[in-house]
Amino acid sequence: MVSMCSTKLSFIVLILSLNSLYSQYNRQFFDSELRLKKWFDTLFIRNEVRYILPDTLKLTYSDSISNELLYILQQENAFTYPFEMLDKMSKLTSSDSLVRIFTWNIKLSNNYFRYYGFILKRENKKSLKSAVFQLNDLSDSIPENQLNFVVLNHKRWYGALYYQIAHYSHNKQNYYLLIGWDGYSSYINRKVVEVLYFNQRGKPIFGKAVFKSNDKTLRRLVFNHSIKASMVCRYDNKLKAIVFDHLVPSSPIYKNMYEFYGPNGTYDAYFLNKNLWIYKEDIEIKNPPPKK
Repeated sequence: MVSMCSTKLSFIVLILSLNSLYSQYNRQFFDSELRLKKWFDTLFIRNEVRYILPDTLKLTYSDSISNELLYILQQENAFTYPFEMLDKMSKLTSSDSLVRIFTWNIKLSNNYFRYYGFILKRENKKSLKSAVFQLNDLSDSIPENQLNFVVLNHKRWYGALYYQIAHYSHNKQNYYLLIGWDGYSSYINRKVVEVLYFNQRGKPIFGKAVFKSNDKTLRRLVFNHSIKASMVCRYDNKLKAIVFDHLVPSSPIYKNMYEFYGPNGTYDAYFLNKNLWIYKEDIEIKNPPPKK
């Protein structure tokens, strides 16, 4: 009896929330979101051990999601539509309310992750329409020795599942710090930190030479660690810093073998100074961010 009442109550809440949405948005947003939810739920269906779809269907459903999102994100008011039902997709909005980023990934049978995403960019907070940029994951085409130095764009993107965005500005130019996760291999996970900005033509650019450590200035930070380890890497708004675990090998004999790297209990950081992020080792923080 209690369960039936709870179900009815949930249904009523859903109807009321939908009525509220209809008053602000075109019906096509809700219809599109229902299709997207169905595809996402199918894409990530799993038994107790693994995702059960074959790679061909995973790719097919992801392409369907991409095509549907490309269509609906081009509509007026897409920037502010919540997409609350799409809980299997990362949805981030910058604090200046001008940039919104959607990312998701699929894991293929060879333990390779493929990433998908979109960027919405509007000129001001009153803009009804946004520029839409589809992100094309070409991680495999970027040589490892160039990853920290190469400039990328939406057509050639280092794929990652973004979980944090932080806006800052310098000389009237807006910048967006992005922090994401990459399931790099069967043994190594990565955290990727980089800066997104828009050039004079309004196109997104990934990678700016702003991360300064000793005598090096990098366009992108890439942290490699064992899949068995959990690494903190987050932007701390109070410190105005990127705080992260100091990674070390489990034994000196495993130096540069990142499948054996993990946190040693201390934290390092990059502090924002004008337009540069300055590295500082072994910082003290009163409340360390939780490991996820």
